[in-house]
Amino acid sequence: EERSKAVRRCVTAGFFFNVAKLANDGKFYTLRGHHMVTPSQLSVLHSHGDSSEYIVFGETCDGTRGGIEIRHCSNVDARWLHELAPHYWN
Repeated sequence: EERSKAVRRCVTAGFFFNVAKLANDGKFYTLRGHHMVTPSQLSVLHSHGDSSEYIVFGETCDGTRGGIEIRHCSNVDARWLHELAPHYWN
């Protein structure tokens, strides 16, 4: 668990622009631009439904059912966003 957390923190530090937040409607929206995104059907998050309020993603593509699909997704602790990129939130 600690190793996973360390890796996810590093990924978040490099990809903080690629963070999406789970909204009340059960869908994810990017923090930057507020675009609706859907985890890829091949994603672990999609297949296990294991996601937190915030996720980070590595890639976007045109979804098979329209919309924006995201790949290489992982859970993010919301506190990391302010710790790792405070300049972005001010």
